[in-house]
Amino acid sequence: MSRTPLLIVCLLLATSLLAGCAAGPSLEGTRWQLAQLNGQPALEGVTVTLSLEKDSLGGSDGCNTYGGSYTTKDSAFKTSGNLFSTMMYCSDDINNQSTAYYTALNSAVSFTLDGQILTLLDASGNTLLQFSKLQN
Repeated sequence: MSRTPLLIVCLLLATSLLAGCAAGPSLEGTRWQLAQLNGQPALEGVTVTLSLEKDSLGGSDGCNTYGGSYTTKDSAFKTSGNLFSTMMYCSDDINNQSTAYYTALNSAVSFTLDGQILTLLDASGNTLLQFSKLQN
């Protein structure tokens, strides 16, 4: 009996197992600018950024800088829930957007990448935050 069919089956099985182990897209080393928050456009003239490194995140909420940690696995996304920020005085509009931004960021459980667009989603698959990619 030839071993060729058995070898082919083993190679196909190994290939499919390795494909199942492939990691999702990496967010490490990327920078983003907020485009939408809870389905609404970000405040005009206010730049909100998100920078993602290996396990840390940070950026500007349009007035204050912030930071924290996050994890991803495949398309799952989770912050540590312990974001910190500076405490400079901001206008009420910026302050309200910042509060909603931090709430949405901490509520995100998954993400999608579509070209230059990063979308963070809640547990029901609803869009919380949408970002446009910034050039590094």
